[in-house]
Amino acid sequence: MAHPVCSFLVLPTAAGPGILASARTLGLEFAPVTRERYDLVIPEAFLGDDEMRFLLGIARPWNFKAKADEPGGYETGETGKGQVSTAGGA
Repeated sequence: MAHPVCSFLVLPTAAGPGILASARTLGLEFAPVTRERYDLVIPEAFLGDDEMRFLLGIARPWNFKAKADEPGGYETGETGKGQVSTAGGA
């Protein structure tokens, strides 16, 4: 999924954690601190469910990536890609 950049929103008299999209919306300065990765993990047993196919269908099209890129601060290069893991599986 998208990878928001963790940062601090800089106000005239204070600073606090936030994301670039919020800073832009509020007209605040933005000072990146670190990156975070977010993954959507779906148990294999649920992959065939209509609801999961619908959700994954939303994340894969190019227009979803374009919309997620609009506010800034997100990397969508891996968005919509599937990966199988056997870690922790029984």
